[in-house]
Amino acid sequence: MKTLWVWGKETMSDLMGFKNAIFLVAAYSVFWLGTFVYVLTMSLRQRNLEKDLEALETLVKKDQ
Repeated sequence: MKTLWVWGKETMSDLMGFKNAIFLVAAYSVFWLGTFVYVLTMSLRQRNLEKDLEALETLVKKDQ
């Protein structure tokens, strides 16, 4: 029976598992950061489009 963790006596596979866990956390962090930036960008674009639409509607009403 193999002991998974003995203080001070890590096996190479235990260390590789920890290294892989760090990469997993890093990948999730990059994914969520990218998602947040994308949503923020879309929100800003929508706000600008709404302002442009209001300005266009004002111009159309003036011309009528």
